[in-house]
Parts: sequence; C-alpha cells; structure tokens
Amino acid sequence: MSTSRTAPRITICGIPELGEHSAAGVTHVLSILGPNSPAPLEFAAFAPHRRLILRFHDVIEPQPDQLAPTREDVERLLVLGREVSETPEAHLLVHCRAGVSRSTAAALRVSPVLEHPGKGPLAEPTAAIQPCQGKGSSCPRLWENARDEAAEGVCFPARQLACRIDRLARAA
Repeated sequence: MSTSRTAPRITICGIPELGEHSAAGVTHVLSILGPNSPAPLEFAAFAPHRRLILRFHDVIEPQPDQLAPTREDVERLLVLGREVSETPEAHLLVHCRAGVSRSTAAALRVSPVLEHPGKGPLAEPTAAIQPCQGKGSSCPRLWENARDEAAEGVCFPARQLACRIDRLARAA
C-alpha cells in the first residue's frame, strides 16, 4: 500500500475567469475581495466546496480608508490551508478581483502548508500553482508580479504582500 501523498492543486484567477473553473473539481475556494465588493455569482455553477472569503484592499500596509490584511486574515488563511492539505485530491482556487497581487500573495503563503503539512507556514512556497489560462487572462503579469527582481532591488507587489503576510504569521 502506497503512503505517498499528492500535493493539492492551486489555481489562481481573477473574477472574470471564475466561470472557466466551475467544472475543474475545485474543492476549496479562497476569495479575496474588497471590503464592499459583492460576492461573485459564478460560484452557483460550482460543485459543493468549502469557501473562505477574506476582505481587504489591494494594499500592503494599512492606509487611510484602505484595509490591509490582518493577523486574523492570515490565521484564517492558514486554517484553510491545513483543511486543504487534509483533503484527498484537493483543488484550491484562489481569486481576487484581477487574479494578480492579492491572490498570488495568498497562494505563495499557503503553498508550503499544502506541500509540507506540519512544517509551518513560513517554508518556501513550492506547490504546483497553476495560473488560469483563459482568454483575457492576466497570467503573463501574474508571474512577473510574484517574483523578485534582484537586479534592480525591486520587490513586486505580490511578493511585498506575501512578506507582510509572513510578518503577521510570525506575530501570531
């Protein structure tokens, strides 16, 4: 009997691409929306799934009239990650409005929990993150937004947000 475990799939997309994933076997959804944004209606077409909605603006640090992610948001994200890691053949769909910075940052931070359960949320992200491939997709920008650009010392927004999530997780 094999005891090998397959890491859960992670798909990242924006709200316009949600409908393209309704038949993709999604078991869990992380929705990152603005504080006053309506919940997307596309989920009515999905099979039953566990869904976590986090609400904050696309900012790295708190600003006047702008909500940044909080320690509670990070704790809820990590609980979802643990649930996904305990689900056989799990498929986590992570989305925000555009599928670029908030969703990428969250996927970067939850992927170690999925790949290495029990090792904590601050390991290097390594899960099989699959950006959407649909028409009108923001995928080309997604990976540029997620990586560090060492040559010029630039830290792209998703990486900056992932760093903030790390700081909040360490404080938890």
